[in-house]
Amino acid sequence: MPNETWRIYVVTRVCLPKGGYTGQGHVLAGSVSDNSDNRIIAKFEIGYNRFTDGRYQTIDLGVHRLTPGMFVWFPSASAAFEQVCFDRILLVREPSNDNTRTPAGRNGQN
Repeated sequence: MPNETWRIYVVTRVCLPKGGYTGQGHVLAGSVSDNSDNRIIAKFEIGYNRFTDGRYQTIDLGVHRLTPGMFVWFPSASAAFEQVCFDRILLVREPSNDNTRTPAGRNGQN
């Protein structure tokens, strides 16, 4: 795994309130972090408009050079939503090149 880059995907869905969500901003925020040196590699925010159909969405979190001690973190979602469900997190090995730590889109732009 050292010196290999991986694209990270998360498959998730959000159940919005029955009356709809009128708020602004993001539903999910999180990071790819490195526990071995206590730092955040990339932050991401995913806009609520991405989840209006109630279906699972595949979100691209970017390409990262993964090392032991790294993890994907999703803090608690907003209490304004009924449920946030995670189906899986996928790691797809990238072809050998120098692409590292390409962050996911920000502010819901994935």
